[in-house]
Amino acid sequence: MKKPTVVEIAKQAGVSPTLVSFVVNNNEKHLARMNDGTIERVRKVAAELGYHRNELFAAARRGRSRFVALLARNVTVEYYARVLDHIMVATDRFDYAQKLVTLRESDQIPRAVTRIQEYRICGGIFLGVRNDILKQFWKQFGDASFPSLLVNCDPTQVKQGVLVSVDDKAAMRQAIDYLKGLGHRRIAYAGPTKNEYSHIARRKAFDAACADGGISASSSIALPWDMDDPQEELVAALKAKRRPTAIVAYSDPAALTVQRVSTALGLHIPADLSVVGFDDVSFAERLTPALTTFRQELAVIRDKYVPEYLESIESDQPLNRRKKRTIPTHLIERESTGPVR
Repeated sequence: MKKPTVVEIAKQAGVSPTLVSFVVNNNEKHLARMNDGTIERVRKVAAELGYHRNELFAAARRGRSRFVALLARNVTVEYYARVLDHIMVATDRFDYAQKLVTLRESDQIPRAVTRIQEYRICGGIFLGVRNDILKQFWKQFGDASFPSLLVNCDPTQVKQGVLVSVDDKAAMRQAIDYLKGLGHRRIAYAGPTKNEYSHIARRKAFDAACADGGISASSSIALPWDMDDPQEELVAALKAKRRPTAIVAYSDPAALTVQRVSTALGLHIPADLSVVGFDDVSFAERLTPALTTFRQELAVIRDKYVPEYLESIESDQPLNRRKKRTIPTHLIERESTGPVR
């Protein structure tokens, strides 16, 4: 099917081709002088004729596209798939297209940089990218302008980025207060030890919450992600004479590993061990017992942080990096936690 031209749209809408060009290219300077009814009529005719602007051609003309790069470590993880969905809804509302770029290993960086340059991408939203990968990316990208929004990434590794992070401090304080209320005093944290911002931040928040709550018998247990890993450190902790009576896991998949290993050792949840997860993914309430966990209010990304970011690109006004942008959480109490025995 032949793509409709600006001339055809102009003829059917009863306006000049120049005016149509202003409308379909969102030329704000000229749109401000135009009648709202005329703008709507042109847009309606363009939509009826199936007109779509060539973003790459438009980008070549103005030096910058309406493409935003979504640079993610792994969007197959349910949590980041949810985050991505909120981001895409927000960018669609602002008429921005998305270019998904995988940034899991260092050998993917050159291709990512090339794609950003080819598409004249105007900015990037980073999702859970490792600290070392971020550092290498910016080293290869250079000093070119690239406004960035960082979701659970280390802001010290990014030259032009603002951070959106989970409110781990509030969540860990609530977790410790909740478990203390159930009588627990030997509480451990279980999570990966990889070089990722969110892992480090949550573990530090747990340690601080224990110190503030007077929990001296706390510890951290390293959990490798490999499902076939024997989880020797977790097994040793659960076999210890003074084993933890409660474990706060980095994520719901990590909590699932804790439940699997503890059950294999003959421990009963929550009679022998209380387990708290994080993220409230789809399987959390389907486990036996159902998992107590933290739910993140991810809609704030869609409704506040991404619009704020895109508006800063439109206005060429960088966001304040010192402003805290947090994702609130709240505890979902289920059957995997109970009083200490």
